[in-house]
Amino acid sequence: MILVKPLPGQEERNTRYLVTRHAAVRARGEQQLGAAVTEVLTSPERRAQLSASIDALRHPDAALRVAERIVELLSRPR
Repeated sequence: MILVKPLPGQEERNTRYLVTRHAAVRARGEQQLGAAVTEVLTSPERRAQLSASIDALRHPDAALRVAERIVELLSRPR
């Protein structure tokens, strides 16, 4: 991922989280965006590093787990 101009608040925090964990590149402005795209497209090593970092962070079943937990909590007697 190459992230540009995240919204203030949560999206800014998400950007910092992903960048510090090497799962995304942040581009500040057009020149950095061009350089970031060129780097990612021309460097198999950089793509592999980003991909590995993303794989380490991903939770593809997160929405299902949250939904199951909500159903569980709603099913409890009051």
